[in-house]
Amino acid sequence: MLCYNFCRCSQLFNKQISEETLLQSVFLCEENPHAILEKLQPSLNEQIHLPIEEKLAILQLEAFVIFPFSKLISPQLDSLKLSLSLLSQPQLYLRTRPGKNDVVIKRLEELQIEIVEQVGNCISLQNGTSLNELQGVNKDFVVQDASSQKVFDGLGLTETTNKIDLWDCCAASGGKSILFADTIGRHTTLTVSDIRDSMLRNCKNRLAQAHIRVQKFLQADLEKQGIEVDVNFDYIICDAPCTGSGTWARTPEQLYFFQEKHIAEYQKKQIAIAKNALQSLASA
Repeated sequence: MLCYNFCRCSQLFNKQISEETLLQSVFLCEENPHAILEKLQPSLNEQIHLPIEEKLAILQLEAFVIFPFSKLISPQLDSLKLSLSLLSQPQLYLRTRPGKNDVVIKRLEELQIEIVEQVGNCISLQNGTSLNELQGVNKDFVVQDASSQKVFDGLGLTETTNKIDLWDCCAASGGKSILFADTIGRHTTLTVSDIRDSMLRNCKNRLAQAHIRVQKFLQADLEKQGIEVDVNFDYIICDAPCTGSGTWARTPEQLYFFQEKHIAEYQKKQIAIAKNALQSLASA
């Protein structure tokens, strides 16, 4: 935990590891009294319950430094809120599948798993909650961050009986394929591809658990070329490789090791993948 706390705060200290910066990281990231602080910095331990803004002020630190690439983000984003979000582990989010909301909630109650908040079919649980005993993963619910649950919002997608040809071209574990099927209905002919054979195997198992039929699985390096298929797709999901900054609150070590030069590298990769994928998109 000391290491993770320091990774979250490392930019505040120019990545300089010392007893002082480790203790200050505990002070900033924890909300309850901590044995290490009680022993070595009792004055900080007494104030550990304070809001994060006040704790930063006590240490005379500036919050905007936490996220080192604020100058590169869109002006519509709240850079201060983004920086502060990196200091704590996000909640665990579930998305209940169509018609399964009551079933999942009943199982959570039976297992005495606390629901922090529920908005529609999005359920948040305390981070670190074990789901080992919760039946129905992928079949009745999926584990999916709240932001990922919203990726199709605003596109006007509604349930339809028309046949839809869909290609999930950087499928990873297939979470967005499941979301698409749940949004638009089961009249979807699905093609799935990824560059990693191991990920495709995992994706195949997950989609089978979700009872989503896949017409074709393809291993493809879309950075180099498109795919050869007999159909032009109505929709293409292109979740191209990226910096992963949206997950840094869960994986603070990635923030610690990330370098700004990688942003341009990912941009180049994303453009190449998008151009190759577009060759298989049906014209409007």
